[in-house]
Amino acid sequence: MNWHKEVSAYSLENYKENEDYFIGYVSQKKRVITFRKDRIIKEFVNFDDAQHYAENLPEEIFIQFDQKLNAIKHIPSKPIQHPLTFCFTGFSKAQKQALIDLTIQVGLRAIQDVTSKCDYLVMCENSKTIGPSKRAKAESLGVKLIFENQFFHLIETGEIPQ
Repeated sequence: MNWHKEVSAYSLENYKENEDYFIGYVSQKKRVITFRKDRIIKEFVNFDDAQHYAENLPEEIFIQFDQKLNAIKHIPSKPIQHPLTFCFTGFSKAQKQALIDLTIQVGLRAIQDVTSKCDYLVMCENSKTIGPSKRAKAESLGVKLIFENQFFHLIETGEIPQ
């Protein structure tokens, strides 16, 4: 349930969590979204079941959950402590180092190789050699593929454009 009292179902992929939040890629929105754990009414393994539940939420559950949220609205929550992790491919050595430096400067992490801990593989749009093995490995691990302009948009706004 969001602040506007709207109830929706989401499928969260490639997520990280701390005590108060989940952050991950939501395929329905095609972007990364942060969810407060105290706003999750119920978790499901199957998206269709979650969507059906959200569309047919019993009124008494809605009222009970809304009252719970109103009671905790003014309790401050901790910011997300998980820095997103990026790997870069297809860039010149100097460009790649500049991107790594920027990533670290804004409090995120940069790694050299794609692993299961990598959140995004950032690809150079102008490169003719976008590391095909890195790309294949990223796809097999569920790492999201983005271009450098999307990376810069993420740095500036905290959101990946569609």
